[in-house]
Amino acid sequence: MICERILGNIEEESFADATVGRELDTIDVSWQECAKRFARKQSRAKRDVGLLLPVGARLRHGDVVYATARVVIQVSVIPCDVFGIAADEIALAKIAYELGDRHWPVELGEDGLVVPADETSEAFLEERGISYVRESRRFHPYSAVREARVSADFEIRRH
Repeated sequence: MICERILGNIEEESFADATVGRELDTIDVSWQECAKRFARKQSRAKRDVGLLLPVGARLRHGDVVYATARVVIQVSVIPCDVFGIAADEIALAKIAYELGDRHWPVELGEDGLVVPADETSEAFLEERGISYVRESRRFHPYSAVREARVSADFEIRRH
């Protein structure tokens, strides 16, 4: 099956009853795959799923990409290791500036910044004496079309 748009998110009120009487199937994606328009995946129930999303679409955890009277297919973003950075606003602004200058993915979290955990980002943080906490969670980096969704008529709308 080919999925050409994001129908909504399973967490939205409009999808509250979406799974009643229907099979809920899931495709697992990494945070890097969330920004890709084209993908070929296999669902947990072994369905072949093709994603052919419009420009500007960005997958998020819980997005529904297919729905019929029998089945609903949602997206699950796979948790990964990240570094959580908590500091005062000025320090966070400086860190964000440096990370952005390097074109590194950054999530703007409630308590600070979140970056993928790897040797390079760890060395960056260590060299600057920036304290961080390693954790495993879903990573949703900030993008120019942050929180944008593509509706049925392909107009970008904000949540």
